[in-house]
Amino acid sequence: MYHGRYFRLDTDVANIEKGIAVFRYCPDRKTDSGIYVTFSDDEIVFYFNSRVDDTIKNATILHIPIDDNIDRSFASTVTEAFDENIDIGDVSSSPQENPHLSYYLTFSFGANSKQVKGRKKSRSRRNMHTSPPASELLLVRKLILDFLFDLKETRIFEMSPYYGELTEKLRSNFFARCLIAKARYGYQRVFYESIIKEDRHASSANERKARKNKRQFYGEILFQAEKEWADCIRDPRSDHTFHNDFHNWFDDSETEMRRIYLPYLPIALNDEGVTRKLKKDHDKTTSMWFTMRYNALTSWRILLEGNNSFWDIHLIRPRILFAVGVGWLTVKSVEQLPNFPIILIVMIFAVSWLLIWRVVPLVKDIFIRALRFSGFVLLVSYILGYVLNPIIKTEIYPNIFVATFLGLAVQIFLRGGNPNDPM
Repeated sequence: MYHGRYFRLDTDVANIEKGIAVFRYCPDRKTDSGIYVTFSDDEIVFYFNSRVDDTIKNATILHIPIDDNIDRSFASTVTEAFDENIDIGDVSSSPQENPHLSYYLTFSFGANSKQVKGRKKSRSRRNMHTSPPASELLLVRKLILDFLFDLKETRIFEMSPYYGELTEKLRSNFFARCLIAKARYGYQRVFYESIIKEDRHASSANERKARKNKRQFYGEILFQAEKEWADCIRDPRSDHTFHNDFHNWFDDSETEMRRIYLPYLPIALNDEGVTRKLKKDHDKTTSMWFTMRYNALTSWRILLEGNNSFWDIHLIRPRILFAVGVGWLTVKSVEQLPNFPIILIVMIFAVSWLLIWRVVPLVKDIFIRALRFSGFVLLVSYILGYVLNPIIKTEIYPNIFVATFLGLAVQIFLRGGNPNDPM
């Protein structure tokens, strides 16, 4: 009752009737450390008490405001503490059982390039001693993730009178919601993978049935975690949030979304009707999200792996077909112009780059994506040229480049910013 996974209610100092709830931190899930946390309606505070010359001293490790300015204060505070650490003495900071099952060790599922490359040197200013042994150091980000684990996965913090207000404020903060959703998804995915691997060679029918039911039960939980995290990534705010000063916790939105589907993980779901349809619709939504960001290759792969349905792929881009068709119908008016296909190819690429930049200005591979998109539209133009040739009666070359450029140029003036939108 008084224990979560990493925190326990310190009954020696807590007084629930007076609104005082103090939770002691056990980083290895067994042994008390000198760290404890309290929270109220406007702050979360982590303390560390240590003995110096037979005197117990308290120091503040981390103070996280959750006041009216939480939109900025929470994100900046936990990001600043990302590389900080604290000496916890003889207490091990590694769990002694199931070490892979924690928010901390599963948070960077699929490897986080921004955490590996170019990370700033630690700005720790709260180390309790100079150069303590590595085994005695506790990263503050582990403390944060362990706190979020007990906040989300156990009921220990419900004993605090401020629990409801705390969770409501964190839920309303986009950065905090993303942080919790990513941590929970990584944890549930690794846990589900461990279930898939266990008892693969069940000997009896009862064992196989029990294993199937277990996979279905936890598959439902994983799907809900996946949906919540994907909803955060698809939120228009994610591009700027993940690319902002808080990138230690996140990669860019597309990289984070790819990790959900690469490698593809089939989820066993209980409800053959409603739940499976929700999963399929969820994958379609994600696929369309990639397509609307001019990343069709990833979009098609998700649908082919998840649903095995060729006709679900967004091959027909209505506005591209319309625009390129208009381009071909205007070829007659420009047939007498000098033939300069090379210049037109450069112009086609430039317009493709501009279209993509309008939708995803912070994407990392915009150059490659513009080349792919230019090639795709040239292919569409080539096919439409043959289809419309009996009507317009003109040569395919070099008018294919004229029609492609005009078709792309029309995109800039049409309503919306993506060729998949309705006209």
